[in-house]
Amino acid sequence: MKKRGQIYILAALIIVGLIVGFAGVTNYLKSEESVKIYDLKAELGIESEQVLDHGIYDEKNTIQMNKLLKDFTQNYSEYVGEGFSVYFVFGNEEEIVVAGFRDLVTGEISYELGATKTSLKIRKKIYDSETIQSPEIGKEKKVKVKIEGKDYEFGLGEQDNFYFVIHQKTEEGIFVERNE
Repeated sequence: MKKRGQIYILAALIIVGLIVGFAGVTNYLKSEESVKIYDLKAELGIESEQVLDHGIYDEKNTIQMNKLLKDFTQNYSEYVGEGFSVYFVFGNEEEIVVAGFRDLVTGEISYELGATKTSLKIRKKIYDSETIQSPEIGKEKKVKVKIEGKDYEFGLGEQDNFYFVIHQKTEEGIFVERNE
């Protein structure tokens, strides 16, 4: 009888170990998606700064700088994947450019193949911008931008300034990162 009891204890320990192992892997996999936005903040800060520094060094005007940023954003969106929106504010006291890139789901096609039900999301990537000449920024020298229903304030100086906001919607919620 002693051996039969040992087998049950050993089997119970193995089952508990498997359950704890699967729970740990499941928790790790769920949190990985939301961590990606923090990595993107660092990458976007470095890469976009390089793009704008290149434009400043080559003495590009606002239209050319905006095209540089648009091309960079479209290329970057291929790397980032789906579900991200990126918003930019750059310029100085003389001129401000507000730009945004969104990955939108414009429709969905659902279909069934026997017992399998699935759908195809129709996506559209949109970039738009607006340039404001000689803005009245007041004594605080700040610009306030409303993105996805939330206000963000950015300081403006005489030199060129660059700010961004990354917005991601997932099943876990909405994640937002910005540079300061």
